[in-house]
Amino acid sequence: RQEGLVRETLRRLQMMRKELGLQFTDRITVELAAAGDLQTAIRGATDRIKAELLADRVDLVEADAAGAEEDGWRRWDVAGLTLAGRVRKNAR
Repeated sequence: RQEGLVRETLRRLQMMRKELGLQFTDRITVELAAAGDLQTAIRGATDRIKAELLADRVDLVEADAAGAEEDGWRRWDVAGLTLAGRVRKNAR
């Protein structure tokens, strides 16, 4: 189950990169908010997430700390669990 949660998280974040018009080579910072099994899966896969997304940082924040869409946050349902995420391009 955790592998599936991580794959789905990666898929959502890759789509977000594309929506933001980021190039594959752009370095990013990822902020994620999740709870329960989803949070556990993400915590165990931060190195993988960083590697696959070219992220310099992956910050896991409390679920209630996720901001509004106006602040760049998106929310998804992942296997019945709520995932919130924000991707920001890093300065070079």
